[in-house]
Amino acid sequence: MGLTTVPAFWEAYCGPEFDFLRPHLRATDTKGGLYPCPRTGSGYCPRKIVDYGNGDYAALCRDPHQCCERVSLTPREAMLHYLDLAAFLKPILRAASIRPEEPKERCYGTWSIGLSSRRSSLNQPVFLIIVHSAAAFESAVARLLADIAMQFLILAPTNRFRTVAIQERLERHNVGYLCLEEQVFVDEHGRFTTTDPIESADTVPATPVADRPRIVKAFTKRHRCRVADIQKAAGVYETDYYGWLRGRDPDHYAHCIRIEQILLHGLPQPSLPKFS
Repeated sequence: MGLTTVPAFWEAYCGPEFDFLRPHLRATDTKGGLYPCPRTGSGYCPRKIVDYGNGDYAALCRDPHQCCERVSLTPREAMLHYLDLAAFLKPILRAASIRPEEPKERCYGTWSIGLSSRRSSLNQPVFLIIVHSAAAFESAVARLLADIAMQFLILAPTNRFRTVAIQERLERHNVGYLCLEEQVFVDEHGRFTTTDPIESADTVPATPVADRPRIVKAFTKRHRCRVADIQKAAGVYETDYYGWLRGRDPDHYAHCIRIEQILLHGLPQPSLPKFS
């Protein structure tokens, strides 16, 4: 499937999670050729998309006996759509305490996606790996270890391809691994948040809004730092910081959580690169 196909295929592959993806699909000017078919396993599947002109499209069964029903399609439904990876990842990365950047492809199935603001990997580059086989995952890890002469953080959707051999290699190079299915979930309001007890503020009480300016002033004086240093350590934008400071943003938002953690625990000390 790759990252470009008609919306129906996106929905078929994503299942119940398609609603999270839907807002981040972008239409191209290219008509798709195929459409999902309910008769999986048939040699004639999937259905073929036909353009009748004047904006009329349909998905037709390719079986000689026409086993699947004809589906009328709008022009948008017939066009190939690609995933806006940056927009899709942004709320997920913020929940995982990663400062997002525009994804840049490094090698097959691997993108640089930002810098870590996690206490254990502060300011380390983060690389997302999404592949469909153990061999491809192992190859991507090996490529990163060969190309990058410093500590970094690998982000993967699941632990599916994480093996003892790969973990041993990562630990020899002091490289971290973050599994999204273990760290990030959707709360009752449909927002991404973290399950990590270190990154979560479940045990960190929210500072009363009226007391926040005084707490920040005392913090900057005690640590001889600036407000910008708090924002950087928490991995938040200036607008997010003032949303927390003035109580405009709910306390359970990921950026509010990280600010409270910094104010409670202090500024993290960046670790020096270690090499095996």
